[in-house]
Amino acid sequence: MKIPTFIKSLISVITVGAIFCSFCGCSSTGGSGMKKEPIKHSGKELLVSPDFSSGFNVRSTTTADGALIKGRFDYGKKNASPVWTISQWGASESITDGKVTKLSNGYWCYEGKDLTLTVDTKAGMVKQAAYASKCYDETRTGVTQWLHLLVEQYLSEVSKDLQNVRLVNLETLYASGRFKLTYFEDHMGDTANPGQHCASYLFYLNLQNLNKESKDFGKVMHFGLNIFDNREEYTKLYCAKDLTSPNYIYSLGSESFFTDSFFKDGKPYGSEDNDFIVLDLDVYPYLKIAFEDAKSKGFLKDTEFEDLYISAYSIGWEVPGTYDVEMCAKDISLKATYK
Repeated sequence: MKIPTFIKSLISVITVGAIFCSFCGCSSTGGSGMKKEPIKHSGKELLVSPDFSSGFNVRSTTTADGALIKGRFDYGKKNASPVWTISQWGASESITDGKVTKLSNGYWCYEGKDLTLTVDTKAGMVKQAAYASKCYDETRTGVTQWLHLLVEQYLSEVSKDLQNVRLVNLETLYASGRFKLTYFEDHMGDTANPGQHCASYLFYLNLQNLNKESKDFGKVMHFGLNIFDNREEYTKLYCAKDLTSPNYIYSLGSESFFTDSFFKDGKPYGSEDNDFIVLDLDVYPYLKIAFEDAKSKGFLKDTEFEDLYISAYSIGWEVPGTYDVEMCAKDISLKATYK
């Protein structure tokens, strides 16, 4: 079963409310803590090509054209079949128009004017860099488009059995990975408006009603983890309607799953010498809480938990402020066990 086309165009623009309104969210509970090394969980890996060896399809720089695929990064393999997608909304130029460098076997760098993607398929690593100072001619204002660099996968399309991503079938769902802030430069200082300007690194799952017999077929809500936000050392839970779509967002703050942060001396600190911060969280209980919260607020009125599937996975940057940033993600995984 394929994701309805209109839903695909929403995957990369779901965090508008969470970015601009992160200071007015709910209080947070729960958490697994930070671990120095990732735990190898048993179960089924839901991500296809978690080492990124399949390559990437690349979308255009705007949603105005329907978020069309405009190119791909295939490591020079003509027979490649990418299962990952890059979204680059708001970029001044497409990353596909930039420089391609093969650093070594399985290690590639794709460098555009204001975005850079570095992939090491041998190490299962991706670096996402967004240079807003090269994108914005002046300070962003209002709700005008801002710079994105996201990597996404449509699980309901790549899964060989849709029942593998049906929420009611799951017992646990561990989201894991290692993250290192390798670069951060603030070009705003005291001129930043916290309601408009930030740099956020986010994880999202689309929870979608894929029951064709349901009145809500195709409708979606978004479950997220706010990995990093330069405005606060530990991000807070956010739950509210998206500002630009009819969908509901439920995003856990990092205070729920990290005991270490990307800050040093009270400020974001990016360096290649930083330690990785490990994400290792069973998100399944939170998916149930998120759905119940959405229902209580009038969303997905004709949806039952049994109707929901994980239709998409996304990690990456949204940078509404003038910040230059790079995050290294390694050993990402979404592993399920079943009842």
